Amino acid sequence: MNHKLHNAILPQPGDVLLDRSGKEMIVLEVVDRLSGDCYALYNGEVKLVNALKSSVVKRPKEEQKNEKKN
Repeated sequence: MNHKLHNAILPQPGDVLLDRSGKEMIVLEVVDRLSGDCYALYNGEVKLVNALKSSVVKRPKEEQKNEKKN
């Protein structure tokens, strides 16, 4: 996988979060952009997590290129 790590950015649906132990979660829906709360798929279960406090957001390089163009 070719991903770039980002710290302290707001997640978007489809982003991959890494917790402190290195386990990956996929963001399904952002609940509150100010606090960073979002629903994420984790080990086959949907959980409410805070992306800003304990995670790093990874985005595919294709999305990064699209963000720079816009």
